[in-house]
Amino acid sequence: MRKFIVVPALALMLAFALGNVEAQLECNLCDLPPTTWTEPPVISSQNGGLRTVMEVKFANNNLGSDTLKHRSYNGLLTGPTLRFKAGDTLSILLKNNLPVTTDRSQLFDLTNFHTHGLHVSPKCDPDNLTGPWNWCSDNVLIQIEPQTQVRLQFELPKDHPPGTHWYHPHKHGATAVQVTSGMSGALLLEGDVDEMLEQKGVPERLFVFQQIQYDKKTGTVATCFNPHNCELLSDDFGNDVDSKYTVNTSINGQLKPLIALQPGQVERWRFIHAGIKGALNVTLVPQKDGGCDAAYEDQEELPLHEFAADGITMGWLAPRKIIAMFPGYRSDVLVQVNREGFYCLLDKESSDNTLDLFPGKREVRQVLAIVRVGGPLKGMVLPSSDDFKAFAPYESLCDTQIQIDTQQTMTFAEGWPSGSYPTNFFNVNGHMFQHDLSANTPRKLKLNNRDEWTLTTAVDSHPFHIHQNPFQVCSIEDKNQGGPAKYPDGTPVLDRPVWKDTIIVPHWQKITMRTHYTEFTGQFVLHCHILSHEDLGMMQLVEIVP
Repeated sequence: MRKFIVVPALALMLAFALGNVEAQLECNLCDLPPTTWTEPPVISSQNGGLRTVMEVKFANNNLGSDTLKHRSYNGLLTGPTLRFKAGDTLSILLKNNLPVTTDRSQLFDLTNFHTHGLHVSPKCDPDNLTGPWNWCSDNVLIQIEPQTQVRLQFELPKDHPPGTHWYHPHKHGATAVQVTSGMSGALLLEGDVDEMLEQKGVPERLFVFQQIQYDKKTGTVATCFNPHNCELLSDDFGNDVDSKYTVNTSINGQLKPLIALQPGQVERWRFIHAGIKGALNVTLVPQKDGGCDAAYEDQEELPLHEFAADGITMGWLAPRKIIAMFPGYRSDVLVQVNREGFYCLLDKESSDNTLDLFPGKREVRQVLAIVRVGGPLKGMVLPSSDDFKAFAPYESLCDTQIQIDTQQTMTFAEGWPSGSYPTNFFNVNGHMFQHDLSANTPRKLKLNNRDEWTLTTAVDSHPFHIHQNPFQVCSIEDKNQGGPAKYPDGTPVLDRPVWKDTIIVPHWQKITMRTHYTEFTGQFVLHCHILSHEDLGMMQLVEIVP
């Protein structure tokens, strides 16, 4: 069970000062035997198009030793992987075969479909919210009723950059329940950087990290009816006082799979954080004493060479000891292990140099996978930063010479206002997103504008995500100390500007990012990607106008 350690501030300081080994080394899934590595089935485009059927239905699947009853895509614990190229048209017949119900859970059987990371139209044809539609693109404002179907059509621009993206439902009020049921999958847009790595003989491996929260006795997925009765908020991973719920981070629907590598082999690992909440601080270390629960020094962490963030090729290779991932994040890394033996792919426990979503609740270690390195030496040459320079798709917006059209501000907050609002008032700029779409006033943005945004949060830490257009993070400041934000060891939080579509906004930081709205007009949303927070109002309607 994924756990948090709740420690008062003074006790926490003393524990770290005295070297509280017990808190640091609690290890989730350490004793679980490794399972077989598997990946979701793949559906690829042909002759410029990808046509498939996605069925939303209840299914029974095993997760570890437990049998779950959960909402799914095509009956799978992790949805199929869709592979395609720029200029392709994705045509998906989305069938909602969930049952028609009349009890209070009926909200969770409404659905829609979001292509997280794709630069595509947010409209339907015709563009309305009530239907019937000939087809819809990435419109998260619609709802697809049980026992109905909708044709989804995503027309990829011919110059769309390649990248690692993902899909999931985005019906407001039902998003967290459906995603924590396993309703997510990978969108792999192939292009130039993939061809380069293929020419160098670098194979790839997909990691869809999910956090499926369920009742241990019944196998049913947790729900979230309102702030006063929200099982997904009972503790930040659902571990309430009677330990009714359990949740672990799985990979492609498996717990602790076994990865086989040859010494000297270079692999590309595509990481997707498809969980609804919780930080993943991914690191790779050698096993000690036949296990993964030993104390490790920083120098024992093997480098994970990151070359793309949120599916956007950076243009350089960044060796990192920890790949910090929050809900919605993607990271493409190159991995090379030269010595035979067993290694632990960990979600590292909280430390001074990791960011946690919830201050005062320190995450413990979890084993994500076991890596076995053995066999003949491959002796491959690791690609260098020079190999990636030509594949960075966007010009920098952080240059001081760039003309900025408008300043935008965004603050995530939780409050306790008087009146008819619920106790937990999850909001953006003081306004809670309403289920009645007509009650939401959109933030108007102008097509082709280059805007600068200031992102802050009033309490805790929240991942900011905006649909349709990526953004470039230009600076991250320390709100308390002033100047660039740094970890306690002095390492800068941001080493250089980077393009993303999701960014963690800790309560002690102020983030400045810039973005350029291109090609598509229409309405979409920005929100906190802790999906239970989004369902409870931490979302804002956005509209791009001509």
